[in-house]
Amino acid sequence: PALLSPSLLSCDALSFRLLCFSLLSLCLCVCVGVLAGLPCPALLSPSLLPFPRASPPAPMAEHAADSPLQHQNGAADSAKDPLSYGLLVPHLIVQAPRAAEAIQFYKRAFGAEEVNKAFHAKRRADQEQPLILHAHLKFGDAEIMLCDETEGMGPTVKSPAGLKGTTSTLHIETNDVDAAFAKALDAGATVVDEVADKFWGHRYGRLVDPFGFEWSFATPIKDFTPPAEDAVQEGE
Repeated sequence: PALLSPSLLSCDALSFRLLCFSLLSLCLCVCVGVLAGLPCPALLSPSLLPFPRASPPAPMAEHAADSPLQHQNGAADSAKDPLSYGLLVPHLIVQAPRAAEAIQFYKRAFGAEEVNKAFHAKRRADQEQPLILHAHLKFGDAEIMLCDETEGMGPTVKSPAGLKGTTSTLHIETNDVDAAFAKALDAGATVVDEVADKFWGHRYGRLVDPFGFEWSFATPIKDFTPPAEDAVQEGE
């Protein structure tokens, strides 16, 4: 009854009565918890208190992981296309100043067309024409680039004339290996390996052009039947 006295209806009195009410509610919760068999630490859980408690702020890392921006970035990363490769275009280094001559040869031998061409800025007095800085040729689906050999390319880049040989063979698939081979020979190439049916299923031949580059031509054999393994070993 004293709690309801008009003399105590002030701000401090109301706070005191609210505190008393909260303590009574807490005692009631404890009693109910003991009767229900809850352990003591569970009775101190903020969820069982009769008045709300502010939750502690979440760590910054958790907020960052759950932020919309983080999910956006993750989705963008997962949506990236896998690594892929485009067309491989051999870049031929020709003994200077024969790159212009090589361009004319490839036009006769392969029916090549010039995509673009640029000349070197430097020119010696004894040169009849400027050196080729860059040339891009295309014939069918095949493409090559070429240029004149210069000292500025460094010690690791040499023409076949500088190497006195070559380190690779340029391979071309064609629908008529015999016709392609004969056309290249007429243009000035030299036979390395005559065209013949090979055990791996292609009609195949190799030649070398006047600038030291080796080329191979092949056409798949129709209705090819692979030979027995013993026959292949005997052929080798």
